[in-house]
Amino acid sequence: DPSSLGFRTATRSGLALPSDAWGERYLDGGKGEFTPLPTNEWYLNLLSHRAAKDPSSAGEIAHVYTIPYVLGVSPPRATMLPHNTKHGSNNSKQEQTTQTQTMAGIDLYVPIMKAGSSNMQMVYDAHNGVSLGAIVNDDDAHLAKTKDADGKTKASSAPTSYEVDPDVPLSPLGVSLRWKHVNMKTHVVRGMPYGTVRFGRDATGKDVLPTILAGNRVASILLDSDDAGNNNNMEGKPGKKKMMMCGSMTGEHVDQGADHVAAISKDGKAQTYTVERELILHLDQSDFTWIAFFSRPVRVRCFSDAMPKVSVPGADTEVQFRLDVVEVIGNGEEEEEEELATSRTAIAPSTRVLSSIDIDSSPSSRSQNSFTSSAPLMIM
Repeated sequence: DPSSLGFRTATRSGLALPSDAWGERYLDGGKGEFTPLPTNEWYLNLLSHRAAKDPSSAGEIAHVYTIPYVLGVSPPRATMLPHNTKHGSNNSKQEQTTQTQTMAGIDLYVPIMKAGSSNMQMVYDAHNGVSLGAIVNDDDAHLAKTKDADGKTKASSAPTSYEVDPDVPLSPLGVSLRWKHVNMKTHVVRGMPYGTVRFGRDATGKDVLPTILAGNRVASILLDSDDAGNNNNMEGKPGKKKMMMCGSMTGEHVDQGADHVAAISKDGKAQTYTVERELILHLDQSDFTWIAFFSRPVRVRCFSDAMPKVSVPGADTEVQFRLDVVEVIGNGEEEEEEELATSRTAIAPSTRVLSSIDIDSSPSSRSQNSFTSSAPLMIM
């Protein structure tokens, strides 16, 4: 503490104070022990007051450039799929199509150079990014409460809020974050080849399961397990991957256009598949390919948008693809000493993107089994 050496101190208030995202370890926690905080690091957008208040609405304010990715913490709202699981009046069907869920996690974008006659810019297309995280309960009834200056009771933090992980030392290379209302962590590092999210268990002992969202429809998904579709020419060949089919966004048959066929089952229903180690996603509009590596077997299912034969003008939806891990196979209490589950995404020089997801299982800092999911993005 510089004041102990006789240096003058300054009392800060309001927005001049460090945000709540620094957490108790770095904000004294009432112990009278202050820690010097970095003031000019490249990752500080993630710890701004806007990001600390509600990451889901921070948008570009909380973006950082990790090299090679632009990383954010505002995944789009995940549409509950399929849309029309209930049949009835037109009103009830419309209600089904508008229901969404809040997702906490990270966004990964691949920047490109845009050159003009007088300048050069690094830009990205948000629709070509992917989001990796978990669905959270946005009903604030379960959140801790505080009272504001007017005496009104409100949630002390947003359901997607996070803080600096006190178990990982600060470094000029990056920062580790843990979410406050879901047992999930990420490590944001300059030069990282992967985007990584680590999942633990909730208060009831259930696994927190990953979700991947994308703004592109999926053209194909290849799996390394034997329970994928039988209607592809890779079936039965050793070392070859099998095709996985998604459900449609409505859960019903879609008459697709011949030029841009999404990997959707004939009847539009979503099936559940086993992934032993990896799956490969090829997204249509961006022509990016993502590879997800899992460190232990999981069960997954997906939904994708489709290009109909007769297209109707209108804005693209924010989410055109969703993949959910519905089960981590064999993740029991007896496997407490094994590694965690992880999902990663990485980038290499070309027009296609390769992403990976690794899943392991080991005890978390909260004495619970953890499951890590990372999304590495590689352009190939």
